[in-house]
Amino acid sequence: MKPVLSVLVVENSPLTASKITSFLRGLGWQVDYAASGKMALYHGNCHDYDVVLVSTKLPDMTFQEVSDNFSLLAESKPTVLLMSDGDELYNIADHTVNNIIPDSNDLKEIVNRCHAVMAKRPPMHPATRLSA
Repeated sequence: MKPVLSVLVVENSPLTASKITSFLRGLGWQVDYAASGKMALYHGNCHDYDVVLVSTKLPDMTFQEVSDNFSLLAESKPTVLLMSDGDELYNIADHTVNNIIPDSNDLKEIVNRCHAVMAKRPPMHPATRLSA
């Protein structure tokens, strides 16, 4: 059984966001949507996410700013993946190369990258019952 992931989609194109969020929800994943970097940070402070998918064309923040802010979250630090249409990849820092989804329309690749992120995380240990 595949894990149920908690994903935040940060995309300023309503059409692209709708396509991605509908597909991921169809897999049974918990998915939220933000149209801007500021809304993404608001969601990040209110919810824990496994993965944050960020568009390269946000109106108010760069991918790096969003990624840096999510890395400062005290609780869970989600993996931030960059979704691109390929035109602006030359502006992205080299250290994020492994976190790039080159085509935001490739839903299979998005799912594969999210599963890969979860496979790299340490397994959750079952809760230990304390005796009184």
